[in-house]
Amino acid sequence: MCHTGREGVTNGKRERKQHDRKAADRLHERVLFSDVLGKYIPDYECVLVQLRDYSNADLMEKKDELSVLMMIDRLKNVSDYAMLRDEMDEAFLKEATEDSPEYLLKLMAQIIEVFLIKMNVPRAEAELFTDRIKEREMGELFKHFEAWDVQAVRREAEKEVKEARAEAQKEIEKEANRE
Repeated sequence: MCHTGREGVTNGKRERKQHDRKAADRLHERVLFSDVLGKYIPDYECVLVQLRDYSNADLMEKKDELSVLMMIDRLKNVSDYAMLRDEMDEAFLKEATEDSPEYLLKLMAQIIEVFLIKMNVPRAEAELFTDRIKEREMGELFKHFEAWDVQAVRREAEKEVKEARAEAQKEIEKEANRE
């Protein structure tokens, strides 16, 4: 049973009020006019899974695509990625995705591409990386990718080039003043 909590203010103090309102767990119950459209609504149960209750090792034991997606969903920053890369078993990725339908591989690729772009990897480079997923080369996917901020590295390189040009310009001006 799910409970929804609402905050109320009583005598200037905030307090948490619990309402015993059960969330619908069947899709049919969640759809407006389900009594009219009933035969067109798939009948399945919605289950809320707390991702924090499962370690990456627990998920890898399942050896399925959902486990891969759940691990990818945990990626919020570069350090999360580095930790996943260290824990990820290459054989798990191969086994979990070897019979995956194309649409699911495409979904995984899109999710990872968004993550890479969020890490400032240029779109073209992110697409090259995620193409490996679509080509079923997932086993080596995390092994060969080093998480780093491409844009930050490029900015640093541009800064160094500008500094070198400024120094060269100063040297040219010194030489011109000597003559």
